[in-house]
Amino acid sequence: MKKILTIAGTILFLVFACKDKYNPPLSGEAARLLVVEGIVMGGAPAPTTIFLSRLANFSDSTPRPLERNATIQLTTGNGGNYPFREAAPGVYQTDTLTIPIGTICQLHITTADGKEYASDEVEMLPATNIDEINYLRKNQDVHFYVNAHGEANEPRYYFWKFESTYEYNSQYFLFKKFITADCTMVNRSTEEANLYYRCWKSDPQTTIAVASSAGLSDNVIYQAPLHEIPYSDIRMDVGYSMLLKQYAISETAYAYWSNLRKITEELGGIFGPLPSEVKGNLHCLTNPEEAVIGFVSASSEKEKRQFFYRPPDWQYFFNCGLPDSANNMNTMLKPKLYTLFGPKGGWPVYFNNNPYDTPGVMYSRMCIQCDLRGGSNIKPPFWP
Repeated sequence: MKKILTIAGTILFLVFACKDKYNPPLSGEAARLLVVEGIVMGGAPAPTTIFLSRLANFSDSTPRPLERNATIQLTTGNGGNYPFREAAPGVYQTDTLTIPIGTICQLHITTADGKEYASDEVEMLPATNIDEINYLRKNQDVHFYVNAHGEANEPRYYFWKFESTYEYNSQYFLFKKFITADCTMVNRSTEEANLYYRCWKSDPQTTIAVASSAGLSDNVIYQAPLHEIPYSDIRMDVGYSMLLKQYAISETAYAYWSNLRKITEELGGIFGPLPSEVKGNLHCLTNPEEAVIGFVSASSEKEKRQFFYRPPDWQYFFNCGLPDSANNMNTMLKPKLYTLFGPKGGWPVYFNNNPYDTPGVMYSRMCIQCDLRGGSNIKPPFWP
Protein backbone atom coordinates (compact mmCIF):
# COMPACT_ATOMS: atom_id res chain seq x y z
CA MET A 1 0.00 0.00 0.00
CA LYS A 2 1.33 3.37 -0.95
CA LYS A 3 1.23 6.17 1.66
CA ILE A 4 -0.54 9.45 1.11
CA LEU A 5 1.64 12.47 0.61
CA THR A 6 3.30 13.24 3.91
CA ILE A 7 3.44 16.64 5.52
CA ALA A 8 7.10 17.14 4.85
CA GLY A 9 6.76 15.66 1.39
CA THR A 10 3.97 18.09 0.63
CA ILE A 11 6.12 21.05 1.53
CA LEU A 12 8.95 19.61 -0.56
CA PHE A 13 6.56 19.39 -3.49
CA LEU A 14 5.70 23.05 -3.04
CA VAL A 15 9.29 24.21 -2.85
CA PHE A 16 10.46 22.40 -5.95
CA ALA A 17 7.36 23.42 -7.91
CA CYS A 18 8.16 27.13 -7.54
CA LYS A 19 10.02 29.00 -10.24
CA ASP A 20 12.65 30.26 -7.82
CA LYS A 21 13.89 27.50 -5.55
CA TYR A 22 13.67 28.45 -1.90
CA ASN A 23 15.31 26.30 0.74
CA PRO A 24 14.41 27.64 4.17
CA PRO A 25 16.93 26.12 6.56
CA LEU A 26 15.87 23.86 9.37
CA SER A 27 18.27 23.51 12.23
CA GLY A 28 18.41 22.07 15.72
CA GLU A 29 15.18 20.54 16.99
CA ALA A 30 13.17 21.76 13.97
CA ALA A 31 15.24 19.55 11.68
CA ARG A 32 14.34 16.51 13.79
CA LEU A 33 10.61 16.94 14.32
CA LEU A 34 8.64 13.70 14.54
CA VAL A 35 6.26 13.07 11.63
CA VAL A 36 3.26 10.81 12.37
CA GLU A 37 0.97 9.50 9.62
CA GLY A 38 -1.99 7.16 9.72
CA ILE A 39 -5.67 6.63 10.31
CA VAL A 40 -6.95 4.42 13.12
CA MET A 41 -9.16 1.89 11.35
CA GLY A 42 -12.53 0.83 12.75
CA GLY A 43 -15.99 -0.45 11.97
CA ALA A 44 -15.03 -3.68 10.22
CA PRO A 45 -12.08 -5.88 11.28
CA ALA A 46 -8.87 -4.25 10.03
CA PRO A 47 -5.29 -3.56 11.09
CA THR A 48 -4.12 0.00 11.70
CA THR A 49 -0.83 1.19 10.20
CA ILE A 50 1.15 4.18 11.50
CA PHE A 51 4.23 5.61 9.78
CA LEU A 52 6.92 7.39 11.80
CA SER A 53 9.73 9.49 10.36
CA ARG A 54 11.68 12.67 11.03
CA LEU A 55 11.46 15.98 9.22
CA ALA A 56 14.44 16.65 7.00
CA ASN A 57 15.86 19.83 5.52
CA PHE A 58 14.22 20.91 2.27
CA SER A 59 17.55 20.72 0.46
CA ASP A 60 18.16 17.09 1.43
CA SER A 61 18.03 14.79 -1.58
CA THR A 62 17.74 11.63 0.50
CA PRO A 63 14.40 10.33 1.89
CA ARG A 64 13.29 11.50 5.31
CA PRO A 65 14.86 9.47 8.14
CA LEU A 66 12.59 6.67 9.34
CA GLU A 67 11.88 6.47 13.06
CA ARG A 68 12.79 2.99 14.19
CA ASN A 69 12.40 1.03 17.44
CA ALA A 70 9.53 3.13 18.75
CA THR A 71 6.75 1.78 20.97
CA ILE A 72 3.18 2.60 19.95
CA GLN A 73 0.00 1.84 21.87
CA LEU A 74 -3.61 2.51 20.89
CA THR A 75 -5.95 3.02 23.83
CA THR A 76 -9.73 3.22 23.61
CA GLY A 77 -12.39 4.68 25.88
CA ASN A 78 -13.81 1.23 26.59
CA GLY A 79 -10.55 0.08 28.21
CA GLY A 80 -8.83 -1.38 25.14
CA ASN A 81 -5.06 -1.25 24.89
CA TYR A 82 -3.55 -2.44 21.60
CA PRO A 83 0.19 -2.56 20.87
CA PHE A 84 1.78 -2.00 17.47
CA ARG A 85 4.67 -3.99 16.05
CA GLU A 86 7.31 -2.59 13.70
CA ALA A 87 6.43 -4.42 10.48
CA ALA A 88 9.14 -2.59 8.51
CA PRO A 89 11.50 0.30 9.28
CA GLY A 90 9.28 3.18 10.40
CA VAL A 91 6.08 1.20 9.69
CA TYR A 92 4.06 0.14 12.74
CA GLN A 93 0.98 -2.07 12.60
CA THR A 94 -1.59 -3.63 14.90
CA ASP A 95 -3.15 -7.05 14.52
CA THR A 96 -6.59 -7.08 12.91
CA LEU A 97 -8.89 -5.22 15.31
CA THR A 98 -12.60 -4.47 15.42
CA ILE A 99 -13.10 -1.03 16.96
CA PRO A 100 -16.78 -0.03 17.05
CA ILE A 101 -18.02 3.22 15.57
CA GLY A 102 -18.26 5.88 18.29
CA THR A 103 -15.28 4.54 20.26
CA ILE A 104 -12.87 7.15 21.65
CA CYS A 105 -9.29 6.44 20.54
CA GLN A 106 -5.90 7.85 21.48
CA LEU A 107 -2.45 7.09 20.13
CA HIS A 108 0.59 6.91 22.45
CA ILE A 109 4.16 6.88 21.11
CA THR A 110 7.49 6.43 22.88
CA THR A 111 10.51 6.91 20.61
CA ALA A 112 13.82 5.11 20.97
CA ASP A 113 15.33 8.15 22.72
CA GLY A 114 12.69 7.92 25.47
CA LYS A 115 10.47 10.83 24.45
CA GLU A 116 6.72 10.37 24.87
CA TYR A 117 4.05 11.64 22.48
CA ALA A 118 0.27 11.39 22.37
CA SER A 119 -2.57 12.38 20.10
CA ASP A 120 -5.74 14.09 21.23
CA GLU A 121 -8.66 11.76 21.85
CA VAL A 122 -10.58 11.20 18.61
CA GLU A 123 -13.91 9.51 17.95
CA MET A 124 -14.19 6.56 15.55
CA LEU A 125 -16.36 7.92 12.73
CA PRO A 126 -18.32 6.02 10.05
CA ALA A 127 -17.20 6.52 6.45
CA THR A 128 -20.01 7.22 3.98
CA ASN A 129 -20.52 5.86 0.47
CA ILE A 130 -18.48 6.49 -2.68
CA ASP A 131 -20.83 6.96 -5.61
CA GLU A 132 -18.54 7.58 -8.57
CA ILE A 133 -14.93 8.11 -9.60
CA ASN A 134 -14.56 9.81 -12.96
CA TYR A 135 -12.75 12.60 -14.74
CA LEU A 136 -13.34 15.81 -16.65
CA ARG A 137 -11.26 17.18 -19.51
CA LYS A 138 -9.94 20.69 -18.98
CA ASN A 139 -7.61 22.08 -21.65
CA GLN A 140 -7.16 18.45 -22.75
CA ASP A 141 -5.80 17.48 -19.31
CA VAL A 142 -7.53 14.80 -17.23
CA HIS A 143 -8.95 15.94 -13.87
CA PHE A 144 -10.10 13.08 -11.63
CA TYR A 145 -12.94 13.66 -9.19
CA VAL A 146 -15.18 11.76 -6.77
CA ASN A 147 -18.89 11.92 -6.00
CA ALA A 148 -20.06 10.70 -2.58
CA HIS A 149 -22.98 11.00 -0.20
CA GLY A 150 -24.11 10.20 3.32
CA GLU A 151 -27.17 10.54 5.48
CA ALA A 152 -27.96 13.93 6.98
CA ASN A 153 -26.78 12.80 10.44
CA GLU A 154 -23.53 11.20 9.19
CA PRO A 155 -20.13 12.95 9.09
CA ARG A 156 -19.86 15.77 6.57
CA TYR A 157 -16.08 16.02 6.32
CA TYR A 158 -14.39 13.68 3.83
CA PHE A 159 -10.79 12.57 3.37
CA TRP A 160 -9.46 10.41 0.52
CA LYS A 161 -6.32 8.53 -0.25
CA PHE A 162 -5.80 6.48 -3.37
CA GLU A 163 -3.54 3.92 -4.97
CA SER A 164 -3.21 4.21 -8.75
CA THR A 165 -1.61 1.97 -11.35
CA TYR A 166 -1.13 2.51 -15.06
CA GLU A 167 -0.06 0.33 -17.96
CA TYR A 168 2.56 1.43 -20.45
CA ASN A 169 4.05 -0.39 -23.44
CA SER A 170 7.35 -0.70 -25.22
CA GLN A 171 7.55 1.00 -28.57
CA TYR A 172 8.21 -2.29 -30.34
CA PHE A 173 6.61 -5.70 -29.95
CA LEU A 174 8.99 -8.65 -30.25
CA PHE A 175 7.26 -11.01 -32.66
CA LYS A 176 10.47 -12.99 -33.23
CA LYS A 177 13.58 -14.00 -31.37
CA PHE A 178 17.03 -15.01 -32.53
CA ILE A 179 18.43 -18.36 -31.39
CA THR A 180 22.17 -17.93 -31.06
CA ALA A 181 22.95 -21.66 -30.91
CA ASP A 182 21.86 -22.38 -34.48
CA CYS A 183 21.42 -18.84 -35.85
CA THR A 184 17.73 -19.23 -36.56
CA MET A 185 14.82 -16.83 -36.22
CA VAL A 186 11.70 -18.23 -34.54
CA ASN A 187 8.31 -16.82 -33.53
CA ARG A 188 7.74 -15.77 -29.95
CA SER A 189 4.59 -16.72 -28.12
CA THR A 190 2.29 -13.82 -27.26
CA GLU A 191 2.86 -14.52 -23.57
CA GLU A 192 6.63 -14.28 -23.94
CA ALA A 193 6.46 -11.14 -26.07
CA ASN A 194 4.15 -9.46 -23.56
CA LEU A 195 6.80 -9.83 -20.87
CA TYR A 196 8.86 -7.36 -22.87
CA TYR A 197 5.98 -5.24 -24.17
CA ARG A 198 3.47 -4.72 -21.32
CA CYS A 199 4.39 -3.18 -17.97
CA TRP A 200 2.58 -1.61 -15.01
CA LYS A 201 3.72 1.12 -12.66
CA SER A 202 2.27 2.77 -9.56
CA ASP A 203 1.29 6.44 -9.57
CA PRO A 204 1.96 7.81 -6.07
CA GLN A 205 -0.57 10.20 -4.56
CA THR A 206 0.86 13.72 -4.52
CA THR A 207 -2.23 15.70 -3.56
CA ILE A 208 -4.26 16.26 -0.40
CA ALA A 209 -7.88 15.32 -1.13
CA VAL A 210 -10.54 16.59 1.27
CA ALA A 211 -14.05 18.01 0.91
CA SER A 212 -16.99 19.01 3.07
CA SER A 213 -20.78 19.09 2.73
CA ALA A 214 -21.17 21.21 5.86
CA GLY A 215 -23.57 24.03 5.21
CA LEU A 216 -25.44 22.12 2.50
CA SER A 217 -28.95 20.82 3.02
CA ASP A 218 -27.91 17.38 1.72
CA ASN A 219 -24.81 15.44 2.72
CA VAL A 220 -23.55 15.24 -0.86
CA ILE A 221 -20.10 15.66 -2.36
CA TYR A 222 -20.10 16.52 -6.07
CA GLN A 223 -16.97 16.41 -8.22
CA ALA A 224 -14.47 16.79 -5.39
CA PRO A 225 -11.03 17.00 -7.07
CA LEU A 226 -8.55 14.18 -6.51
CA HIS A 227 -5.66 14.84 -8.88
CA GLU A 228 -4.89 15.59 -12.52
CA ILE A 229 -2.82 14.18 -15.35
CA PRO A 230 -1.52 16.54 -18.05
CA TYR A 231 -2.27 15.91 -21.71
CA SER A 232 0.06 13.45 -23.49
CA ASP A 233 1.33 12.00 -20.18
CA ILE A 234 2.31 8.31 -20.25
CA ARG A 235 -0.13 7.45 -17.44
CA MET A 236 -3.22 7.61 -19.66
CA ASP A 237 -1.63 6.11 -22.77
CA VAL A 238 -3.01 2.56 -22.29
CA GLY A 239 -5.09 2.25 -19.13
CA TYR A 240 -5.29 3.65 -15.61
CA SER A 241 -6.71 2.06 -12.45
CA MET A 242 -7.52 3.91 -9.23
CA LEU A 243 -8.36 2.34 -5.88
CA LEU A 244 -9.98 5.12 -3.88
CA LYS A 245 -10.32 4.93 -0.09
CA GLN A 246 -12.72 7.23 1.69
CA TYR A 247 -12.71 8.21 5.36
CA ALA A 248 -14.70 10.47 7.65
CA ILE A 249 -12.78 13.14 9.55
CA SER A 250 -13.65 15.77 12.14
CA GLU A 251 -14.10 19.45 11.44
CA THR A 252 -10.74 20.09 13.12
CA ALA A 253 -9.00 17.54 10.90
CA TYR A 254 -10.67 19.04 7.85
CA ALA A 255 -9.37 22.50 8.78
CA TYR A 256 -5.86 21.07 9.26
CA TRP A 257 -5.74 19.31 5.87
CA SER A 258 -7.42 22.19 4.06
CA ASN A 259 -4.84 24.59 5.46
CA LEU A 260 -2.00 22.33 4.40
CA ARG A 261 -3.49 21.90 0.93
CA LYS A 262 -3.81 25.66 0.57
CA ILE A 263 -0.15 26.12 1.48
CA THR A 264 0.95 23.64 -1.18
CA GLU A 265 -1.28 25.10 -3.89
CA GLU A 266 -0.44 28.77 -3.48
CA LEU A 267 2.56 30.09 -5.36
CA GLY A 268 3.50 32.16 -2.36
CA GLY A 269 3.23 29.20 -0.03
CA ILE A 270 6.94 29.29 0.75
CA PHE A 271 6.30 32.51 2.66
CA GLY A 272 3.55 30.92 4.75
CA PRO A 273 3.98 28.81 7.88
CA LEU A 274 6.74 26.27 8.09
CA PRO A 275 5.64 22.67 8.81
CA SER A 276 6.22 23.12 12.55
CA GLU A 277 3.66 25.93 12.55
CA VAL A 278 0.91 23.81 10.98
CA LYS A 279 -0.64 22.53 14.18
CA GLY A 280 -2.01 18.99 14.24
CA ASN A 281 -3.45 16.99 17.12
CA LEU A 282 -0.24 15.36 18.37
CA HIS A 283 1.84 16.59 21.30
CA CYS A 284 5.18 15.85 22.90
CA LEU A 285 4.50 15.02 26.55
CA THR A 286 8.17 15.05 27.47
CA ASN A 287 8.70 18.54 26.07
CA PRO A 288 5.43 20.45 25.48
CA GLU A 289 7.32 23.09 23.49
CA GLU A 290 8.33 20.55 20.84
CA ALA A 291 6.07 20.50 17.79
CA VAL A 292 4.89 17.25 16.22
CA ILE A 293 3.89 16.96 12.57
CA GLY A 294 0.70 15.11 11.65
CA PHE A 295 -2.97 14.57 12.43
CA VAL A 296 -4.39 11.28 13.70
CA SER A 297 -8.01 10.48 12.79
CA ALA A 298 -10.18 7.41 13.41
CA SER A 299 -12.61 6.16 10.78
CA SER A 300 -14.05 3.17 9.05
CA GLU A 301 -13.11 2.82 5.38
CA LYS A 302 -15.07 2.65 2.14
CA GLU A 303 -13.25 1.85 -1.07
CA LYS A 304 -13.96 1.67 -4.76
CA ARG A 305 -11.79 0.71 -7.74
CA GLN A 306 -12.31 2.27 -11.14
CA PHE A 307 -10.56 1.50 -14.43
CA PHE A 308 -10.11 4.12 -17.16
CA TYR A 309 -9.24 3.40 -20.76
CA ARG A 310 -7.05 5.64 -22.88
CA PRO A 311 -8.96 8.73 -24.06
CA PRO A 312 -9.42 8.57 -27.87
CA ASP A 313 -7.44 11.76 -28.51
CA TRP A 314 -4.54 10.96 -26.18
CA GLN A 315 -1.11 11.25 -27.81
CA TYR A 316 1.91 10.03 -25.90
CA PHE A 317 5.27 9.44 -27.56
CA PHE A 318 8.28 7.55 -26.28
CA ASN A 319 10.28 8.23 -29.39
CA CYS A 320 12.89 5.62 -30.12
CA GLY A 321 13.10 6.52 -33.76
CA LEU A 322 12.89 4.05 -36.60
CA PRO A 323 14.79 0.77 -36.57
CA ASP A 324 17.56 0.07 -39.04
CA SER A 325 16.25 -1.75 -42.05
CA ALA A 326 16.70 -5.53 -42.31
CA ASN A 327 14.64 -6.10 -45.46
CA ASN A 328 15.84 -9.62 -46.11
CA MET A 329 15.73 -10.82 -42.52
CA ASN A 330 13.75 -13.95 -43.39
CA THR A 331 16.18 -15.01 -46.12
CA MET A 332 19.51 -13.84 -44.69
CA LEU A 333 22.40 -16.23 -44.33
CA LYS A 334 23.30 -17.23 -40.79
CA PRO A 335 26.52 -15.16 -40.56
CA LYS A 336 24.59 -12.01 -41.47
CA LEU A 337 21.83 -12.86 -38.98
CA TYR A 338 24.43 -13.44 -36.28
CA THR A 339 26.03 -10.08 -36.98
CA LEU A 340 22.70 -8.28 -36.75
CA PHE A 341 21.04 -10.17 -33.88
CA GLY A 342 23.82 -12.01 -32.04
CA PRO A 343 25.20 -11.09 -28.59
CA LYS A 344 26.60 -7.77 -29.88
CA GLY A 345 23.69 -7.03 -32.17
CA GLY A 346 20.16 -5.72 -31.83
CA TRP A 347 16.60 -7.03 -31.66
CA PRO A 348 14.39 -8.10 -34.56
CA VAL A 349 11.38 -5.77 -34.86
CA TYR A 350 8.97 -4.54 -37.53
CA PHE A 351 8.22 -1.00 -38.63
CA ASN A 352 4.91 0.12 -37.06
CA ASN A 353 4.74 -3.18 -35.12
CA ASN A 354 3.24 -4.80 -38.20
CA PRO A 355 4.70 -8.25 -39.01
CA TYR A 356 3.70 -7.70 -42.63
CA ASP A 357 5.66 -4.45 -42.77
CA THR A 358 9.38 -3.93 -43.27
CA PRO A 359 11.56 -5.87 -40.80
CA GLY A 360 14.27 -4.04 -38.92
CA VAL A 361 16.76 -4.14 -36.10
CA MET A 362 16.48 -2.03 -32.92
CA TYR A 363 19.58 -1.52 -30.79
CA SER A 364 18.08 0.30 -27.81
CA ARG A 365 16.88 -2.17 -25.21
CA MET A 366 14.81 0.58 -23.56
CA CYS A 367 12.61 0.57 -26.66
CA ILE A 368 11.76 -3.13 -26.46
CA GLN A 369 11.98 -4.05 -22.76
CA CYS A 370 9.43 -2.09 -20.77
CA ASP A 371 10.58 -3.01 -17.25
CA LEU A 372 13.83 -1.12 -17.85
CA ARG A 373 11.72 2.04 -17.56
CA GLY A 374 10.90 1.43 -13.91
CA GLY A 375 7.75 -0.69 -14.00
CA SER A 376 6.96 -4.39 -13.61
CA ASN A 377 5.94 -6.85 -16.32
CA ILE A 378 3.80 -8.81 -13.86
CA LYS A 379 0.15 -8.07 -14.54
CA PRO A 380 -1.67 -6.89 -11.38
CA PRO A 381 -4.46 -9.25 -10.28
CA PHE A 382 -7.05 -6.46 -10.48
CA TRP A 383 -6.19 -5.49 -14.06
CA PRO A 384 -9.00 -6.16 -16.57
